[in-house]
Amino acid sequence: MRLTWYCALYLIGLSVSGQQAIIIDSLLLQKPILREVASQPNKFKPQIILTQVNTNQFGERTFNTSYYRADDTAYFYPASVVKLPASIFAMEKIEMLKALNIDIHTRVAYDNSHSCQTPLVHDAYTNDSIPSIAEFIEKALVVSDNPSYSRLYEFVGAEYFSHRLNELNMPYARIRHRFSNCDSTENRYTNQLYFLSEQGDTLYTQPAAFFNSPYVQPMPRMTVGKSQIINGKTVHEPKDFSHSNSLPLSNMHAMLMELIYPESQPFSYAISEASRSFILESLTIRPRESRNKKIANNPDFHDNYTNYLFFGNENKSRNTTIEVCNIVGLAYGFMTDIAYVKDPVSGVEYFLSATIYTNASNKFGSGKYEYSTIGFPFMKELAWTIHQELLH
Repeated sequence: MRLTWYCALYLIGLSVSGQQAIIIDSLLLQKPILREVASQPNKFKPQIILTQVNTNQFGERTFNTSYYRADDTAYFYPASVVKLPASIFAMEKIEMLKALNIDIHTRVAYDNSHSCQTPLVHDAYTNDSIPSIAEFIEKALVVSDNPSYSRLYEFVGAEYFSHRLNELNMPYARIRHRFSNCDSTENRYTNQLYFLSEQGDTLYTQPAAFFNSPYVQPMPRMTVGKSQIINGKTVHEPKDFSHSNSLPLSNMHAMLMELIYPESQPFSYAISEASRSFILESLTIRPRESRNKKIANNPDFHDNYTNYLFFGNENKSRNTTIEVCNIVGLAYGFMTDIAYVKDPVSGVEYFLSATIYTNASNKFGSGKYEYSTIGFPFMKELAWTIHQELLH
């Protein structure tokens, strides 16, 4: 059976150029932390996708992909990784408003037209207190700011999320909620909001909306764990994620690939090159390089604040030429990193996506997860091990 699986991986991994894909299974035997995770797949639920980028002398690219336990129907909580599609879809909606002299830097204000909504006129966490889609995207992607994601969610809206994910042929993907305490019904409602000129005139009003399409559970099983803490009491039943966000690893991987190399995917984004560049810059810069001074000057946002692969979220100086463009997610014991990696010295270039579950107690709400002892070490060693293999 194992030989058959290896043969299947070999056949899947042949690119147009005939290069063999890396078999990730064998690499997981090289380091103790990697072996520990690989030897207990039901406990740690690892999934890994690696796509090598090969460019020939004519500048033509081929993409060679290897998989390890990647399964679109195996649920894991995506956490902050949904900030990437939220940013992309927000850019798409802004493109539709350009004829009204609206861009990502135009001032935006929010009403509260339903329960669990909050108004927003001034944003204290910007240089000039002016809220804008650009500010929300930068804060969401550079330092994974949750309130900024919630504002993007309210602008994009549940209906647009559903429509675009269907168009991208991602049947198991759902983006259904803000990052807040709103329940599943309240998250169907989105605020009325306004785009304003520098003089304060209303350029466009997006009315409050309600998404009334039925919510269908996208995966056959969306319960995880054994117990959860609710209102301070332990309830001995699994946590139900059927009304939570869902975004399989292959979808995340493909979304980032389209941003870097649009020709790599069968779908495309309705965004300009300037919008694409803004998102990529926000995924790449370190916090101290942010235009937002309150991010750049905050010592808590160290260089590796949102880098799990290679750097393990460690507050240390980088001693490498490797360039990383990525998005991470961390919640409920689930840890995910979706990255584009390029080494300008060696010319090695690839996409690496990985997720792992670090909740040994299988209890949700305790805050006791093995991020430091398992998650970050695994991500760091995985990236370096694969990188060294590619260098060879």
